[in-house]
Amino acid sequence: MQMENDPEFEYDFSDDLVLDDAMEKLCDLRQAAYDNPLSAGTTFAFTPSQVAPHLHGRPLPPFVDRLPETGHSYSVVLQEALYQGRSYNRWGQVWLARVVDSAATAGDRVLGQVVVKVVQPSLLILPEAYMDYIPPKKVAYTEDWMYRRLQSLQGSEIPYYFGIQTVETPCGESAWMLTMEYIQGHTVAQYLDTLHDNSDPDHMPVPTDVKPETFDKLKEVFISSLQGVNAIHAQGVLHGDVRPRNMIISTAFPAGPLVVYVDLAQGEEDVGHARYIDHEEFGATVGAMLCCEAHSDPIQNWGKSGPLPNGLTYPKLG
Repeated sequence: MQMENDPEFEYDFSDDLVLDDAMEKLCDLRQAAYDNPLSAGTTFAFTPSQVAPHLHGRPLPPFVDRLPETGHSYSVVLQEALYQGRSYNRWGQVWLARVVDSAATAGDRVLGQVVVKVVQPSLLILPEAYMDYIPPKKVAYTEDWMYRRLQSLQGSEIPYYFGIQTVETPCGESAWMLTMEYIQGHTVAQYLDTLHDNSDPDHMPVPTDVKPETFDKLKEVFISSLQGVNAIHAQGVLHGDVRPRNMIISTAFPAGPLVVYVDLAQGEEDVGHARYIDHEEFGATVGAMLCCEAHSDPIQNWGKSGPLPNGLTYPKLG
């Protein structure tokens, strides 16, 4: 099932023979992927796209400036799996990776870190449940389209994006690799976990941090999240998957917004449905902080009680 032979993956899965043939090929590839998975040390050639720095955002990593001078590609070396499903992962495998210039002297070879998403067809949902099936190329290129559509927000509300390319995985299967800026920090979900005792799996998390400065931080996250999702909507698109794990509280703040949105694979054109906008605004703010009443109730009361900074309005679903 080589991409160069079938670049669009356009199969008529209503035809049982076509479906059976595709399933046999994909299942064989999936078993090979289980036997030879991506792992720390897996290396791919990497030629980053040219990216302009955001005037009020985070600085570009050094390898972007060095590429025109050296005139050759780099390598990305996988370090740590950030998201990797065992059975299947509908949206791709996400890794932290080092950017390496093998032509440089030993002390200068590592040029920084990036996040790579590998969209490996056999590890996505299979067409046996074809009503839920999303062609692998659509998964990869929806995110690529979103990053290009949101180019003016790169380095600010979303990560810098260094392009998409095809790679060969350790099992020999072709896949797409998207490369993005590594945002240092924690997701909103991870931050909320630090405010609770999660030691008893049979009970709801118990709030342990209700200090005034914690609520000040939650208000900052609320405002930055709302500003970020509004900026995305202003470009005529929807994020598509606004949730705490896709919102990173950046340690680079104030170089750019506090909250950075990631995982754009479900993005789509805004066709004018106001309720979709309202839903994402609610999910980015109130919905993201529904961890417990001790934290969410005061934040909701604060948001509803008066005008928000910078002319923002409280989400309508609230």
